Amino acid sequence: MDFQVAWPPLWLDVFDQFLPSWTKKRFSPDPRWADKPFSREDLTFFSKGIRELSTMLTEQRTEGGDRHFPDYFRHARFRSAYLLYFLPFQAGKFFSLYERHHSILQKSFRKVRTQKRPFRILDLGSGPATATVALLVWAFSRDGLEDQSFEIDLYDTNAKILEDGAALLKDLAAALDLPPEQIRVRTFAKPWWMAETAPDSTDLILLGHVLNEARAGMKEVVQGLEKLYRAQPLCGILIVEPASQATSHRLSRIRDHLIDAIFEPDDPDEAKPAAEPLPLLLHGPCLHSGACPLSHGRDWCHMSWPVEVPGKVYQQFTQMVTTGKRNWIKFSYLWFASRRLAPESVSPHERTVLSEPIIDHADAFILLCEPKEPARLKISKATQIYRGEVVDLRDLKLREPRNESRGEIRGEVRRPTGQSFRSKIAKKPSPKGGS
Repeated sequence: MDFQVAWPPLWLDVFDQFLPSWTKKRFSPDPRWADKPFSREDLTFFSKGIRELSTMLTEQRTEGGDRHFPDYFRHARFRSAYLLYFLPFQAGKFFSLYERHHSILQKSFRKVRTQKRPFRILDLGSGPATATVALLVWAFSRDGLEDQSFEIDLYDTNAKILEDGAALLKDLAAALDLPPEQIRVRTFAKPWWMAETAPDSTDLILLGHVLNEARAGMKEVVQGLEKLYRAQPLCGILIVEPASQATSHRLSRIRDHLIDAIFEPDDPDEAKPAAEPLPLLLHGPCLHSGACPLSHGRDWCHMSWPVEVPGKVYQQFTQMVTTGKRNWIKFSYLWFASRRLAPESVSPHERTVLSEPIIDHADAFILLCEPKEPARLKISKATQIYRGEVVDLRDLKLREPRNESRGEIRGEVRRPTGQSFRSKIAKKPSPKGGS
């Protein structure tokens, strides 16, 4: 499938103009500065908190440390740091996934508009509504969705960041000149796994960086996801997590646990007693329903896309707190789908790429996702390919048959339908204008 991230002008309106000014006004220590334009002095002032929070998160995201995150949202300097720097970056991951799986969203919105009702979002572990803001930018940049209404429930254990998220959505709607009733928000200061759900009560459930920061054990996490799973959200459940090994392994094991209740094993000898069927299937990134080949071991499933999140202010902060530009986005994700909105059909010849090219003396190869154990595809050393791309085995010029004992395919990658990772600002004007 062709894939490109076409950043709409509304992205810059929101993240380069509205958000910096809004954050400065809300968190400025001196009221005399609050209404002044965001300046170089503001970059210097807020970069201190960004640098400190970045160091804290980096130290915590080590193997074995995923479950011991401090409640950094208690502190105003960290909340402002997140809003100015981490929110655009994390929102960029969600926006890229909305672009990649745009057909799911388009079908969902068509169904909702046919029913003439709001699109209902359950944003769990929401922080300042990061995933929701990305979805609003995506939706309001599409023809025919400018007047779409939304009902949004935000869940987070920190009441302060919930207040920030609700205020952000309210003020963003005003900045886009939307009527107040077009975006309705409720907040719940509860853990995400305690969210109230009922069948057909929501259209899209979003979870961003909640598993790696969860203080609950695996049992509570799985039970919470099973409850969400049975709510049958029209557009499914999108879970986005960091690309760390420990978190990705955990996500893969959760996937296998949940998927077991949907699909019968391929091998009759492995058949288990039939469980009560769950209503969801997979939109991505998995192309098969077998066991994840990367739920354990030294490798792990994550995306690594050459996508640069745009924005002058964001890039200026990046240069101040890191050693270079962020030209990649890396994350793990699962998007469970509802039977009410079936996933697109997948060719049995398609495979997801699990690695960058691996050089082994004179040869180069990549890993492809197969149930239980990855396959190896030998490629030219000159081939450019990325984690998360989808290749079609029918587009391979095979030089010899697959070696079953080694799980190897030899061939040359051609991608007439392969994903082209490009990032650009689209030319379509924003529907309402920026702030």
